[in-house]
Amino acid sequence: MRIGVALFVGAVEFGSLFDATGSWGCIMEAPTFTTQEYETFELLVSARTGEGYPVVITSSPAGEASGFCSLDPSTAVHRVALQGIESGEIDDRVLAEFGCCLFNAIFPGPIAAVYRSSLGRARAQGRGLRVRLRMEPSELAELPWEYLCDGEEDCFLALSAETPLVRHVPMPRPSRPIAVRPPLRVLVVLCSPTDVLPLDAEQERAHERLEKLDILDLFDAVVTFDMTGKKKPAPDSLSLALDKLGVGPDEAILVGDSLVRDIGQGKALGMITVHASYGDRNLLQKGGETPDFRIDSVEQIREVVSQLSIDN
Repeated sequence: MRIGVALFVGAVEFGSLFDATGSWGCIMEAPTFTTQEYETFELLVSARTGEGYPVVITSSPAGEASGFCSLDPSTAVHRVALQGIESGEIDDRVLAEFGCCLFNAIFPGPIAAVYRSSLGRARAQGRGLRVRLRMEPSELAELPWEYLCDGEEDCFLALSAETPLVRHVPMPRPSRPIAVRPPLRVLVVLCSPTDVLPLDAEQERAHERLEKLDILDLFDAVVTFDMTGKKKPAPDSLSLALDKLGVGPDEAILVGDSLVRDIGQGKALGMITVHASYGDRNLLQKGGETPDFRIDSVEQIREVVSQLSIDN
């Protein structure tokens, strides 16, 4: 079974094919890529107490531990760093220092020790270590934890294939199966937030970037917001992508990290929707549509596709 895919990245949208076995490919021939397997290191951060924010390791290869996060998001140092990130006027050194500050705050002594041990065990097995954050306090959930920087390893966790960083919000109900008539087309949407400087797809030359990565020929369509003049949550770019792929909304899946900007427009078009909660910085805010599925890692897209394929 072959499944059409449209991949939305920031202001740039890409269309391609996805083999039912999980391999990316073009129409004529699909190359196979090695899939990285991961252990999970999950942190739960609870409401502030007199000692700070309680941090507990709820899952890891090296056992459990607990501690307190003493981070104060309202301090001047943090405000200046956040303003620099929002404006784009922050150099790499300051950004790394800010990321290290976040890392040290959420990985206090005993938790850092278990993290190092977990990372070592994962490496010994040739696996990665997925860091999953469950942030209950809204004032912490709003922080850009995607900038976590491990000073000892000298790397940003989210930029390393070895330590992907995801956010997770547990749901009180399981995902419900949905009847779909094959062939199945999948529409994947990644974030293009409205509260930061927008990406200029033309200026950044989307095609050249794909060519540089040697993956341009894997995509059937490339759609940028300037082709419609409308940004999310307007569904114009989605409609254009569907037209280019030659499928209807009922034959496509939209995966996005915003319940309002992504899931909302997918629902409006009648698409199957999947909420990528690991990339949603506004999880605790009210509003938005209820998705058909929720995932907390990119790999779980395959599970959704497999479930829909089995149901049909």
